[in-house]
Amino acid sequence: MILTIITWIAFLTFAIQLGFWIFIFSKIGFLSPIQPILTHFKGVSVIICVKNEAENISRLIQLILDQNYPEFELIIIDDHSQDQTYQIMPIKIQRLEFLKILKQVKNQELFME
Repeated sequence: MILTIITWIAFLTFAIQLGFWIFIFSKIGFLSPIQPILTHFKGVSVIICVKNEAENISRLIQLILDQNYPEFELIIIDDHSQDQTYQIMPIKIQRLEFLKILKQVKNQELFME
């Protein structure tokens, strides 16, 4: 008699667990795919401050242009370089609408009395 009760309890426990797992995994199986996270974000601004980076600027710009973020703008600030950093940027890159190149002619004090 006790063996029969234990068997029925084990069977009911197994049936409840099986029903629970089927319920959970059937819900997961019919969910729509997760939307890419990038569709929820707005554009970003990439700001690069450079000073005497003539050797690296072309490679850096190309790496940023090769990325796959959907909407971005690139702002390059030349901080009074004494080499050819500003002139080295190709003309075709300067014409891109999402690229802004700023040249700081001389350093200015932030706090003036």
